[in-house]
Amino acid sequence: MNRGVLKNKQTFAGLQIKKAAVIALVFAASLCAVWREDVLAQSSLLLVTTDYPPYVFCEKDAATGIDVVRKGIDVDIITELFRRIGQPYSIQCLPWKRALNKVKEGEAAGVFPGFKVPERETFGQYLNDPLHVGGYSLFVKRGSEFPFKTLDDLTGKRIGIERGHSVTPAFHAAAKAGKFQVEQASKPEHNLKKLLAGRIDAYVNNHQVVLHTVKQLGMMERIAVLPLPVTQWRPSSYLMISNAAALADKSRLVQRLNQCLHEMWQDGTVERITARYL
Repeated sequence: MNRGVLKNKQTFAGLQIKKAAVIALVFAASLCAVWREDVLAQSSLLLVTTDYPPYVFCEKDAATGIDVVRKGIDVDIITELFRRIGQPYSIQCLPWKRALNKVKEGEAAGVFPGFKVPERETFGQYLNDPLHVGGYSLFVKRGSEFPFKTLDDLTGKRIGIERGHSVTPAFHAAAKAGKFQVEQASKPEHNLKKLLAGRIDAYVNNHQVVLHTVKQLGMMERIAVLPLPVTQWRPSSYLMISNAAALADKSRLVQRLNQCLHEMWQDGTVERITARYL
C-alpha cells in the first residue's frame, strides 16, 4: 500500500477517535447539565469522612466543640460533583472506624475517602472512578533509615499506621503472622511524634498526606522517606455509597455520580482542584 495513503488513513482514524472522544465528553457534560435541573426526589444526603489532610481538613468548631469539614482536595471534588448532579448533601467528620460503621448500618448515605477493598464491598458500592490517586510510603526518623525492598525487611520492627486504615492484604497478613508489630494511632501527627520519640521504627501512610503533615509541623529536616514505596501509585480513594441506606432512586443516583465524576476527570477539574493544594 502507498505510504501516503496509509499515513492519511492513520491520520483520519486518529481524527475520528479524537472526534468521538470530544462528542462523548460533550454528551456527558450535557447529561450532567440536565441532571442539575432534574433533582432526584430525596432530601439532603449525609456523607461521612475523617480528618485526612490535604484531602479532608476537619476543624473543631469553637461554639459547638464538634469537628466540622472545612476544605480539602476530596471535599472540593465532592462539592463540585454534587453540584453537577444537583443533589443536596452534608458532610460529617468522624473517626474513620465510626464513619465506616455509619455507612455499614445505613445511617449515612456514603463515605469517603477510602481504599477499594473486598471487605467493604459487602456493605457499599464504590464509584467507578477514584477521587484521587496515591501510593503508600515508609517514613522514618532521619538517620534511622534501613534497606527496604520487601515486607521481609520489616521483620521485628514496630510499624505505625492510621487506626482503621488498610495498607495491602500482604502487609496485614504479614503483621498477623507476627513478622512485625503494628502500632495504630488516630492521626498522622500522632504517628510522626511517636516516630521521633522512638516508639515506632517506621510509619506507613499515603505519601502526600504524610508529606503535607511533615511540612505543616516543620519536621522536614527530621523525617525521611524510604526510596521504595510500599504500594505503587494507583487509584486509591473512592466515594462509597451505602447498601443499607434507604435512598430514593439509588441506582440513578450512582449512575449520575459515576457519569459526572468521570466527566470531572476528563475535563481537567480533578487536576485543577488537586493543584490548589499540592
